[in-house]
Amino acid sequence: MFVGLNITKVTMFTGLGLLNRQLWITDLSLIPLMFVGGLAGKWLNSHIHETHFKRWVFLLIAGACIRLLFF
Repeated sequence: MFVGLNITKVTMFTGLGLLNRQLWITDLSLIPLMFVGGLAGKWLNSHIHETHFKRWVFLLIAGACIRLLFF
């Protein structure tokens, strides 16, 4: 399982002495989402043919871009 914390926030706020609990809560609350996303990615990779997988990923990215552009 890959767990990532935003290190730039940590160094910036510890350097200023302003370490904020809200930043840690936000970052730590994303861990279950990253874990579920990793499991979903593994399942998709093993159950869907590569060409279909690439097509779905392309469609999802295109849909997200269109959503960001017009809404």
